[in-house]
Amino acid sequence: MKQRRKALGLRQPVVEFKHYHYLNRRHEKLAQSLAVVLERLDKEGVKGTIREEVMNSGGI
Repeated sequence: MKQRRKALGLRQPVVEFKHYHYLNRRHEKLAQSLAVVLERLDKEGVKGTIREEVMNSGGI
């Protein structure tokens, strides 16, 4: 019987880098609205909450 190994989540990142969102040119009218929503999610702490939930669940 093959034994399954459980993945371990790291508490501190090994490397940090910025993520950039890209849109197809046909959706360029959404760019400004998307930027506003993403900034609001960051200011309201939603992104941090999601990050913590992922880290506490063992990662993705």
